[in-house]
Amino acid sequence: RGHTGAVSKVVLLEGASKAVSCSRDRTLRVWDLQSFTCTATWTGHTSAVLGLTALPGAQTLVSGSWDGTLRVWDVASGTCTAVLQGEADECEVFWVVVAAGSCCVVSASTDEEDEPMPARVWDLRTCRCTAVLQADIAEISSLAVSPDLRYVVAASLEESLVRVWDMVTHAQAAQLWWEGPGFGVVTLTQDGQYVVCGDGGSTVRVWRAAPPWELVATIPPCTPFSHLCCIAVSPGGGYLLSGHMDGSVHVRDLRRHLPD
Repeated sequence: RGHTGAVSKVVLLEGASKAVSCSRDRTLRVWDLQSFTCTATWTGHTSAVLGLTALPGAQTLVSGSWDGTLRVWDVASGTCTAVLQGEADECEVFWVVVAAGSCCVVSASTDEEDEPMPARVWDLRTCRCTAVLQADIAEISSLAVSPDLRYVVAASLEESLVRVWDMVTHAQAAQLWWEGPGFGVVTLTQDGQYVVCGDGGSTVRVWRAAPPWELVATIPPCTPFSHLCCIAVSPGGGYLLSGHMDGSVHVRDLRRHLPD
């Protein structure tokens, strides 16, 4: 224990000896996984911290907050080394942030009226937004970047849809639709071959991560049913893990649902 508000995200650092969490209490906390104690508290954000990602090597983290900023953190010193934000006339509320290589992140946000804004690509060397991924999309609930950094995928709070953008052209490359509830959470397998998305009804769908973006598997909800909140795929791609509203985590064999 340590946070005084809901925990939004936890990132495991390489080596699995430490983890960093972010919270609605406006702080980030570093956890020693040997002693299970909090070893440091990072402050700077002035509102809830909802997004957190680690860059390759896990020596740098980036957090996103309702205060309209992305903060870059040096893990070794625990200091904030840069603050990123939009133009002066923009007021962004950052919900999601994911790493896109060693010097870029992609963010999803809403404006001060809670209207969705396009996903943005940020260069951490210049601390500026370098691309806007345009689309008429409802509020983004989940983002992921393919391992080869070629594609960004986004799921929506309202639409039954995953959008795919090409990171080279920044143009939309595909729309992956399904029949059923929205509120999607999305990830990719570590080998980059498949896009995996769970919906608000806890059905999980799998598409090939390349044109023509073929739907290859539809995995029904677990029993007993509970709304799906998050998903992950094991490093070897063998297992699908899903977290649910009832506090349960389900583990399923993903390989048996994929094409031979």
